[in-house]
Amino acid sequence: MLCVLVTAVLLAGAVVQAMPEGGAGSNASGLGTGSSLSNDRSSGLPRLRSIHEVDDKGRGTARLDGHAAGEFEPLAFDDRGEGRIEPDPDWVEEHIVTADVPLLDGQVRCHELLVPQLEGALGELEERDLGHLIDPGQYGGCWVPRHIMHEPDRALSLHAWGLAVDLNVSTNRYGDEPQMDERVVEVFERWGFAWGGHWRTPDGMHFELVEVRDEPRS
Repeated sequence: MLCVLVTAVLLAGAVVQAMPEGGAGSNASGLGTGSSLSNDRSSGLPRLRSIHEVDDKGRGTARLDGHAAGEFEPLAFDDRGEGRIEPDPDWVEEHIVTADVPLLDGQVRCHELLVPQLEGALGELEERDLGHLIDPGQYGGCWVPRHIMHEPDRALSLHAWGLAVDLNVSTNRYGDEPQMDERVVEVFERWGFAWGGHWRTPDGMHFELVEVRDEPRS
């Protein structure tokens, strides 16, 4: 019986499963406060979560769980310590792209499947004369290869996949009352994003992909 228990503990320790980020800017991501199958408030769809295994040489493989998980290939990486990872270069070349999008100065670097929806949401804000609600100088990033909170015992952040974006960071810090305009939230949610400002510990800067869409929900 003792051998069985020890074996079970060792196997459990080999797999890291985490709840979706429940407050995660590009500088500070936290574990979700709901269940691991927590849903996006606006769509009711299961949010994405990253699950990974790491061998004794620091080589890991991550996959996504959630409504849109089937759209994304597994991510191989090397663990570099201090909560940082080095994704497989072939995966990066295939899936991480650099693009110009409306309202943000310069280019963004994100997952190829996120970019059209980010472009769509920002483009809609611009078309509706709401572009002033996005401060281009307060863009906090998209693709950041790291664990949640930079803590290696936690899951990979959705930023490691290039599937989250941080906007208006100075007025929407993790844990503070969000100042994001509700019209920005409404547009992003219709374009398939979940907003961190709805979480128990709010992260008002944070928008993460929850579904892959060609056009916004009506």
